[in-house]
Order: sequence, then structure tokens, then C-alpha cells
Amino acid sequence: MPSDALFAPGEARLLATAPGLLNSIFEDLNQYPNATILIGSHTDDQMEPTQSLTLAFQQANALRAYLSGNLPDHRWVAIGYGQGRPSPTMALLLYANAIAA
Repeated sequence: MPSDALFAPGEARLLATAPGLLNSIFEDLNQYPNATILIGSHTDDQMEPTQSLTLAFQQANALRAYLSGNLPDHRWVAIGYGQGRPSPTMALLLYANAIAA
């Protein structure tokens, strides 16, 4: 899920519209009871790397808190990648820009 649908830029508190989006995945997740689910959050390079890592971890934990409150039988792992490991979409954009240059 894109982070801008869940968080305001630079924030780790879920937007008021986020629960509606997150609730839409409960049915799918319930097909895998007792699963361990990894929540990874990525950020861009618009802030210092340490700030970026902290924000990404806070966002992943915010998602874990919401999801675990609604799906307690699952195990949740929250990881903040920050800007050190770009999301697949960002990696494709970076690759495309490098080729175009």
C-alpha cells in the first residue's frame, strides 16, 4: 500500500482515511491464521538518513499496532527500511532515471 494513502508526509500517525483501506485487507489476511506478517516501511531521501529510518520504523509500528488490534492471531514484525532500501516502485524509478540520464 502506498504510504501517502496511510500517512501525511513526514508523519507516523495514520490518516483518518487509513482504517478504511487497511480494513479492506482483513479478509485476505484471515485466510492465513497464525501467520507471521512482515510490515516494511520505506521513505524517500528528503530527510537525513537517521531521521528517515526512525520515521519508517514509527510508521511500520503504527501499522502493526492497528493491524494487531484487529487481527490478534497473527504475528507481526515491523521493520523500518528508511531510504537505505528503496521500495520496489522507487527502485524502478531510480533505474529508469539512471538509464535516461
